[in-house]
Amino acid sequence: MIKRIIFFQSLILSSVLLLCAYYFLFGVKTEPLLVPLCALTSMVFIWTIASWNRVTGQFFDLYTIFMLGTGAFNCGQIFLEIAGLNPKGLLFGKFSEATLFETVLFILLGLASIHFGALLRFRTSEKPGSIPRTGCPPPELLTVGVLLTAIAFIPTLLVLREMIEIVRVSGYFGLYGREDQIGMDNLQTLISNLFLPGLLFILAASREKKFFRVAAQLTLLVYGTIFIILGRRGDGAEALLSWVIVRHYCITPIKRSVMLAMASIMLIVIFPLIASVRNIDLGERGNLSMLVQAYQGIDNPATAAIAEMGGSMQAISHTLELVPKTRDYDWGASYYYAALSVFPNLFWKIHPSVARGSPSVWLVNTVEPDIAELGGGLGYSYLAEAYFNFGWWGGALMLMAIGYALSSLVSWSQFSGDPVKIATAVAFFSSLLGFVRADSQSVIRPLFWYSLMPYLLVKILQSGNKITSRTHFEAR
Repeated sequence: MIKRIIFFQSLILSSVLLLCAYYFLFGVKTEPLLVPLCALTSMVFIWTIASWNRVTGQFFDLYTIFMLGTGAFNCGQIFLEIAGLNPKGLLFGKFSEATLFETVLFILLGLASIHFGALLRFRTSEKPGSIPRTGCPPPELLTVGVLLTAIAFIPTLLVLREMIEIVRVSGYFGLYGREDQIGMDNLQTLISNLFLPGLLFILAASREKKFFRVAAQLTLLVYGTIFIILGRRGDGAEALLSWVIVRHYCITPIKRSVMLAMASIMLIVIFPLIASVRNIDLGERGNLSMLVQAYQGIDNPATAAIAEMGGSMQAISHTLELVPKTRDYDWGASYYYAALSVFPNLFWKIHPSVARGSPSVWLVNTVEPDIAELGGGLGYSYLAEAYFNFGWWGGALMLMAIGYALSSLVSWSQFSGDPVKIATAVAFFSSLLGFVRADSQSVIRPLFWYSLMPYLLVKILQSGNKITSRTHFEAR
């Protein structure tokens, strides 16, 4: 069955590659074909989710969630276009029909490439089926979780207090008007970023420890809710989603109906409401009648939320228009400088990765310099970054590699049933989910410092305890 699905996916990818080649060799009238292309892209997206579920037997793994995020932020307006729910046109009418056609075509190529790479991970393995549950989580997992949380607790309180004060005085967009901090000046924020991984490690280790289980979940709920109230919906949703994933795999499985209900509330109620009130004075947001009035003023909340998230697709459109016309392809340089961001800025005046700038920084400086001047941004996309570096054909290969890496991460962590691996992967995933609307600089440092380092610390403690136990045993 797995081989048949992989074969069918290879046919999809081959067909999309032929479609791209035909378009560039012979050209087509794009206007009458845009909606059919949107429909084809939507069908490939549905196939991606359904076939992965068929291969793995899972519906709530990291790959599925990542692809759903890809769909929301890079395909959202494509879905609305089919239903005729884009009153201002696809991407609000900002781009030509040719650019929109190429944007949807590249997204189609990206979906086909990512999923082909992901499925290749299972070409010689059997369907995971039910995920095994290991015995009691190792005590070292709880130790590391408590240590990380303790280290990050005070810095986190200070960072949150500063953010609350800024939003109270200047509104949500005041968060983007702050002067960028680098090096040691940013140490408080960097340490505070250990708080979420610490809580996830505690939760993963607390299946049989009620106090830690309840404390971690309440703290995660408050932590994520604060970010959402402040208007940082992405950060809040990532924290809450990470909590739900760890609970599902390490504590108690959550019913699919409950997950769908929670997702619907977030999409239909919370996200549109926060978007409409996040620039209102923070003290007034507790006024229930004001919140009800603000929500009633939203025209079709679900559509509004999808249209807003789907607007991230414009990063792909801009990149297709500007590269290589105004600048050459980056040929892997953005990934290289993202990897350099692992090293702290302790001896450079300006970190090389910051000095050079990321694709998202380049885009906002090029397209919206006024927004860049205020410290804002347009977001980005891992799909756009693949094209930014290698163009159409090389970008497809890069996206295959990303799909294979995602699939490997899921197999290594969630399909193993190991709480240590699950907590490590989810700690990274809370940043990885932002990759659907950002560039690679947003994921490399979290992977190393907030996922791999805590994981290695658990393993070092385990090895030390084994050596100590062996020494005591031999001494007897």
